[in-house]
Amino acid sequence: MINKITVSICCITYNHENYIADAIESFLMQKTNFPIEILIHDDASTDNTAKIIRNYEKKHPEIIKPIYQKENQYSKGVRSINKFNFSRAQGKYIALCEGDDYWTDPLKLQKQVDFLEANPEYSLVHTDIDKLYDKTNKIIKSYYKRNGVIHKDNPTVCDIIEGKYVITTCSVMFKKEVSNSFLSDSNYLTFNSGDYSLFCEAANYGKIGFINESTTVRRVQGNSVSQSNDYHKRKKFIDGSKVTGLYISRKFNCDDSKIILKTEKYRARLFFEFNKPKQLKVPLQKIKKLNKNLTKSEKFFWLASKSGIFFILLKSIYLLMQKYYLYKLKNK
Repeated sequence: MINKITVSICCITYNHENYIADAIESFLMQKTNFPIEILIHDDASTDNTAKIIRNYEKKHPEIIKPIYQKENQYSKGVRSINKFNFSRAQGKYIALCEGDDYWTDPLKLQKQVDFLEANPEYSLVHTDIDKLYDKTNKIIKSYYKRNGVIHKDNPTVCDIIEGKYVITTCSVMFKKEVSNSFLSDSNYLTFNSGDYSLFCEAANYGKIGFINESTTVRRVQGNSVSQSNDYHKRKKFIDGSKVTGLYISRKFNCDDSKIILKTEKYRARLFFEFNKPKQLKVPLQKIKKLNKNLTKSEKFFWLASKSGIFFILLKSIYLLMQKYYLYKLKNK
């Protein structure tokens, strides 16, 4: 057993009183032949999140090292909250898991460290996930596998920025040097999609690896910014993601048109979900111009945008089809 910390678990949390215990328990259950530390940043939660963390800190003061903010940093314009954990991480590697997600495999960290130690040319390794829909409490096991998502070896920065390669935050482990590179670019700290930028830096630093096993649960909540039921919050998130995408695209010489295409796809879904058929036509026209072809969903959106008074009926049909798809996926 070596004494130097090998893995720093970095967890950011805000108002996660119903979930944070699951996350911390999943960190503590890890079976490793190396030391770990658990760095938790609570962004001035207004519920009992901080109290729960303090209880765990008292039981495990040697490894649980929290920061309790008195003022919410996100509301003050700090978008990449992980900077507070990255800057104090002592591990050779960093593993991420936000306070509303949790790990399921007690050997997750050991498997990922073994992979990175055996393959020093790799800068990051991630895994398959289970996806838990909070509203219905339905869980889809091995989400990537069930959806036929293929993770090719060694994706480029452009693959990630263009949405061709998917990485889920709670499944990753990466070299500490990647976080140093991330923190050295002050622009990243103002972007909404901090993890997105981090993964691109990892792809630039070395290879990206994938372990085809599910080790974690990603919780899908209606109150997250990307899934918000508030139109203006969702729109702001999409606009912010476009700014992030174009910055990274230009930094690493990718194709800006691919970022614009991805943004218009998000905008089309936004207008469809929030019953805005007139606005819906604009992103769909841009998608057709940029990509020539529409996906099956986008063809349905196009039909709905032209249907006038039947828009709500077509949307209801679409939502029923989506529910059926999720049901089939869950019961594969």
